[in-house]
Amino acid sequence: MNTLRYFARGAVGYISNDGVRDTDELILQKVPVWSKIISQGMNPWRIQFDANDVPVNIGGVVVYPGDVIVADGDGVIVVPRTAYEVSKFAQQELDNDKYNRKDFMGN
Repeated sequence: MNTLRYFARGAVGYISNDGVRDTDELILQKVPVWSKIISQGMNPWRIQFDANDVPVNIGGVVVYPGDVIVADGDGVIVVPRTAYEVSKFAQQELDNDKYNRKDFMGN
C-alpha cells in the first residue's frame, strides 16, 4: 500500500538498501522496485516521510536530487545530473555538426 500511495503521488520507482515484500502485487501493478533483498518482515511504521530533494545513500552511492536513475533487470546505475547536463550539450553539438556537415556530404 505504501508503494502504491507514493507511486500515485509521482514516484516512478523504488530503490532500497533493505528489503521489500508483496513483490507479486508490485509486479502486477507494474511498480518498478529494486532492492537488496526480498523480505517478509512487517513493521507498519517503517516508512516515514523525512525530507524532499535531499541527497540519499543507496548501496554506498550518494544520489543527489536531479540525478538520473537507470535501472533494468540487471541492476541500477546513477548518472549524476552534471553528466546528464553535459550529455545534452554533447548531443546538441553532435546534432549541429551533422546538420552542418550535410552540405559537404552532398545530402
